[in-house]
Amino acid sequence: SVDSARVYAAGHSNGAIMALRLACESGRFRAVGALAGSLEVPQCNPPRSVSTFLIHGDADESHPLEGGQGPQSVSSVDLASVADSMAVLAPAMGCSGGSQENVSGAITTTVWLGCPSGIVVELQVVAGASHNWPGGVAGVIFGSEPSDKLDATAELWAFFSQFQ
Repeated sequence: SVDSARVYAAGHSNGAIMALRLACESGRFRAVGALAGSLEVPQCNPPRSVSTFLIHGDADESHPLEGGQGPQSVSSVDLASVADSMAVLAPAMGCSGGSQENVSGAITTTVWLGCPSGIVVELQVVAGASHNWPGGVAGVIFGSEPSDKLDATAELWAFFSQFQ
């Protein structure tokens, strides 16, 4: 027995791209979280608004914040920028009031305003963070140490848990 009001999707890198696509194409999820990814579909027309949370490092050389190919890209394709992704996602989720930014230490949080009741669209950019999962362990493929400026697991769960 699954509580259909508490189904979430989360992903990292290609998994983040998948999670954002799910937000745009599936009505099954209450909230979606993405780390180190972007929206890679040309349109976002969700059956219903979905709370969406992105975390991205500004020193990501695999999936650059600004888009394109990073020097450590494993896909060798140009990726959308996070800014372009949010410019599509926020209005698709019904947010029409612009955005508000707050800087606290190494974390810049942007929250979109004018969203439907119960919908939150948020981006956290971690200064100095690479492609690795912030608060995690060094990856075999990406090699660099993950940022200790944010615990991405705790942040994702805090985001999801507000929708219970």
